[in-house]
Amino acid sequence: MKSELRRIVADADLGLLWQSSSERPSEVNGRTVSVALTGRCFGGPPARYESGPLGWTKTINGRVLPFVEISCGRIASLLEPALRSEPQAVRDLFFGKALGRVLGHELAHALSRTHHHASEGLCKAALSPRDLMQSHYQLARADFAAAPLVRPNRAQQRQVAQNAPEPAELPDPPTSGDGLGR
Repeated sequence: MKSELRRIVADADLGLLWQSSSERPSEVNGRTVSVALTGRCFGGPPARYESGPLGWTKTINGRVLPFVEISCGRIASLLEPALRSEPQAVRDLFFGKALGRVLGHELAHALSRTHHHASEGLCKAALSPRDLMQSHYQLARADFAAAPLVRPNRAQQRQVAQNAPEPAELPDPPTSGDGLGR
């Protein structure tokens, strides 16, 4: 999830710092977004089928807040038909990739403070299994344009880049019997 998110926001020139909710925040500012992963977020098929939004950004009185929730169960349910026959390691790689993409979509809302959706790409209103699994998606600075506070802290960005592990190479998405209409 983290490596996929770093990759898709690279063109947005956005620095990412990760902190567990159990840690005391080292910095809180206008660029801080709280993210909660809900449901079953570890290996294996979904315990039960879940439908609905894959992620959402909290709002109060129409105002978009920097609080994001991602539904692991709904993402797993959406990917299940395409990955059912794949080995667990492949399923895990694509699940992490999908989590990163849904989080990227929701971060665009949280940081731009808007519910605006694009007509295509990662910021469109609904993401399909193909969107979550295909080779490349990229977010650009324009996806965060409405947020005047989205200015990366260069020192933090360098620190994250220096400490970041190399992302694992993802296999190509399954091509037969994947439920994606190919």
